Amino acid sequence: MAYGVKFRLEFSDDLENGKKIEILKDGYTGTVYDLVGTNDPVQISWDQDDNFYDPIIGSTCQINLFVTDTTNYDDFYIADEREYKIKIFYKDSSNNYQTYWQGWLLVDQFQEAVTTTPYPITLRGYDALGSLDGFTQPLTTSGGVQITGSFMVFIHEILENINLGLDIYVSNDIKKDDVSGNNIFDQTSCGADSFFSDGVDPKNCKEVLEQMLKFTNSRIFQSYGRWYIINNSSYSEQSVKDSSATTANGGTIPTGIRAAETASLQANNDEDIKYDIYNSSGVYQSTSTVDVLSIVPSDLQPIGNNLTKEYLRPLKEYVQSVNMAGFFSTNIINNSGFEFGTSGWTLTNSSIDTNFSFQGDASLKSTNIQSSSSGTSVTAELINPINEAGSSFIGYKLKLNNFFNSTFGQTRGFRWQVKAVAVVLPGDPPIATLYWSGSSGWTTTATINEVNVVNNRRWKSYDFTAPNLPNNSWRLYFYLYDPFQTGSSSGFTNTYWDSIIFDKVYINAQGQRSEIFEKFDLLQFVRKRTGNFSGILNLDSLILTNQEYSKISGEFYRSRDKTNYLKSIEQITTQQVINDYRDFVIRYEGDLYNNNVLPLGLHNKIWINFGSSVLQEPVSCYIDSMSYNVKKNTYNIIMHIPNQNDDLSSDFVIKF
Repeated sequence: MAYGVKFRLEFSDDLENGKKIEILKDGYTGTVYDLVGTNDPVQISWDQDDNFYDPIIGSTCQINLFVTDTTNYDDFYIADEREYKIKIFYKDSSNNYQTYWQGWLLVDQFQEAVTTTPYPITLRGYDALGSLDGFTQPLTTSGGVQITGSFMVFIHEILENINLGLDIYVSNDIKKDDVSGNNIFDQTSCGADSFFSDGVDPKNCKEVLEQMLKFTNSRIFQSYGRWYIINNSSYSEQSVKDSSATTANGGTIPTGIRAAETASLQANNDEDIKYDIYNSSGVYQSTSTVDVLSIVPSDLQPIGNNLTKEYLRPLKEYVQSVNMAGFFSTNIINNSGFEFGTSGWTLTNSSIDTNFSFQGDASLKSTNIQSSSSGTSVTAELINPINEAGSSFIGYKLKLNNFFNSTFGQTRGFRWQVKAVAVVLPGDPPIATLYWSGSSGWTTTATINEVNVVNNRRWKSYDFTAPNLPNNSWRLYFYLYDPFQTGSSSGFTNTYWDSIIFDKVYINAQGQRSEIFEKFDLLQFVRKRTGNFSGILNLDSLILTNQEYSKISGEFYRSRDKTNYLKSIEQITTQQVINDYRDFVIRYEGDLYNNNVLPLGLHNKIWINFGSSVLQEPVSCYIDSMSYNVKKNTYNIIMHIPNQNDDLSSDFVIKF
């Protein structure tokens, strides 16, 4: 897509600071037309739920215009979803336009009066973070093979679906021990199937992004035309973090952290945040340290006498609840649901279909049909054999999900084979090759299993069991053969396979079969404290874990921990939240007027400082929600004060 500017409006705010609105159209190269704005031409809003740990803060834009006898606007309401792009600019101290916000025109919320000119119209735009649930999670492969990627790989691939091409600014001082990389998003890797809900089904992009952000106690938002990913608790002065790291590196747990943050604010009237900067492709560019502080009332002046102060009660417990549904898969076939295309498979008379499936978004499709059940033409087979060690305590089960699309009324079906070839060391006696018979277990007879399809044109599951393999090292080969119709191909259209599950089961001394793992639904990481408190905060539906049943391996640390005090990620993030809620959390809400040339962004922090004798907060606030009236230079803001003082004494409890 190549976007050209079609409409433009330049204006100044109440302090004569220059602003600009541009509406760009895909493929446009013609004249730039003037927009006619109202006296309130544009507002930009960021909305977050009351829980300020929610990871995704989307933003919207409202543009108010006039239609006159001399203006000529497009029929925006009939446009394609991403035909028009909106950009909002501000002039910096050097009188150069810089990007403040950009997004897509929201065509299904176009408003226009039914009257004679002049009449108002309202255009709405959004940054599309909320639309990520319409895209399937990245399924990264290289050369047809599924690869493990860092969180940053997944993040940039997810954000590419929005197609705004924004740089990514990261501030999170949690790091993984003994691993190269700039931050936790560089250092932490997993396979795409780590996010699957049940080992087979991929999630959507929004769900995957939320999981990575929740796991790292982070939030994402757009500010100044960039994506910002910041820690929800430790977004603070870098020099204090560096001092804490020096102390921890010397073998002493740092103390007096909040007092140091207060002293830095009082002495410098600034707050320097360190960012790792990536381009829109997720490639690291540089590191930058930037002052993000605005001060009330010198920079931001309260207006309307509506600045209020709210107190949120302290926490007794903070609970992270992990959905364990996808943790207990013993399936030994990779890409068994074909979500990664042909990865791990050799296809002969078949293809991957993404328009019809049993689970997930893909299935294996064959349009080839044999006239008898004795054909040996292979539809699909595993590229690499499965390495298995035979054990008297391990048996096997196979589930095949098939959709047979035919109106033929006679015998029809498909065939499969599992072959076990023993690994024999030189000089040892040969061991017979074994075949899985669907009716009698392992046999030395070369067996291809036949499955007759009775109820066709619907998905049907077929289950088979086998006993243990003899004690030895084995290589297992799996084959699907072409479907068949005895005597005729009439009425056959195609057949599909999906979610081929090749599981291991436990066999006890009495020959009874059971699941290898004792399955349970929920794993909880609880940070709790003693005292007369009652508040409980829950973070539900996590998938990733580090402490137990690890999908993410390794140990982690904050600046204050350095490498002397390594912890699990759950120990760190639960500690951060209970720290914030050690006392009443102060939350401000109200209208503010900006006295500065540069507009306020959601990445900024706000220090309430009316003087030490009147009201001076010890540290600055996070901005949680904000509505910005660009012309009037006013902001309605909800913000809270974090508290990452010395770690609060508390217990870390694991519950199953």
